[in-house]
Amino acid sequence: MRPFSELVVVEIAGSVAGAYAGKLFSDFGAKVLKVEPPGGDPARWTGALTQSGVSAAFEYLNTGKSSVAIDANTATGRGLLRELSLKADVIIESFSPGPAAPLADEITAHATAIRVRISPFGLEGTYRDHRSTPFTDFAVGGHMYLTGEPDREPLQGAPDQPLYAAGTHAYVGALAALIAREQTGRGQDIDVSHFEVMASLHQWTTVRYTHGGIIQTRVGNRYGSLHPSTIYECKDGYVAFGAVGNEPLRRFLSLVGMEELLEDERFRTGSARFANADAFDAIIEPWMRQRSVMEVVELGQSIRAAVAPVNDLSDLLSDPHLNAREFWQRPADSSDETYYPGPPFRMSGHDWRLRLSPAISGSATNWLGELTGSSESLQEAGAARHDPHD
Repeated sequence: MRPFSELVVVEIAGSVAGAYAGKLFSDFGAKVLKVEPPGGDPARWTGALTQSGVSAAFEYLNTGKSSVAIDANTATGRGLLRELSLKADVIIESFSPGPAAPLADEITAHATAIRVRISPFGLEGTYRDHRSTPFTDFAVGGHMYLTGEPDREPLQGAPDQPLYAAGTHAYVGALAALIAREQTGRGQDIDVSHFEVMASLHQWTTVRYTHGGIIQTRVGNRYGSLHPSTIYECKDGYVAFGAVGNEPLRRFLSLVGMEELLEDERFRTGSARFANADAFDAIIEPWMRQRSVMEVVELGQSIRAAVAPVNDLSDLLSDPHLNAREFWQRPADSSDETYYPGPPFRMSGHDWRLRLSPAISGSATNWLGELTGSSESLQEAGAARHDPHD
């Protein structure tokens, strides 16, 4: 596959999913142009604003991109989009909360382009015209059936997880299509739906049903059908404790002087412990509450049990592993003290970078001409078009 520095990506503003797919391309070195409507992408003004008056989430999602405003409802706008598409290796269109409404095929008609469309329910099927929100995505994807206490209402997960997951799937699909293009010389159309992405993210709940007829239901902070795989409170926080197999659990219980628990009929197997989880936890929890998170984590990891701290954001910012990998980064072209998440993964041969100000002009003419020019940040381009306080 060609180096990312040689790739041109046109992202047509629509949702967090498309913006995240474009960000992954941009951060690994591709030239990414974000096409926004004349008033600017509505995501600019949604959520907490930075000092520049731009949404902090928008700023994060659009690092390193260029931006132009094009009205696709006019003949001039459609002409510009067509010209841009003819220069693009990848064209990203995303939609949310509304259904997919792709631009006309003639706008992006060239045989080597990878065209990615991301929408709530895809381009086909009985739900294709439906709207969605993350709440809907979690529900229809089956995750709310699993999340929460069994005697309480279901819970939604992290608000934008379906959108970020869809954007990641779109990025991976585009990479696969770019690799295939090296062999075939042709592009592909990629259709990603939030619904299908969320359905695919089930670890084993669907397989348990298709192969065993078992319908997994909500079990609170316990996980699956074996125990202990849960959250325990310590004297200074919480740990995630996963030792469902008898061997790692035996090693742990031996260290803490409770090895006799495995002789109890209620606790001899993971499934038996799950059926009697309240009784098992009533014995384990007092020991946990007398110790610090790090004491429990170090003890568990010393005998190869799956034990980890439950971190909050401040813990993550000071985490020695993340800091050793230089995960938290400040943009090279930023003068403030704001840190951004670094690369979610590494790719050999493709350096990751973080820039706020793009290297390409906000002028569509310059972009079409020589793909070089004066620097215009997304924040500046957006602020010039629309005052968020109006």
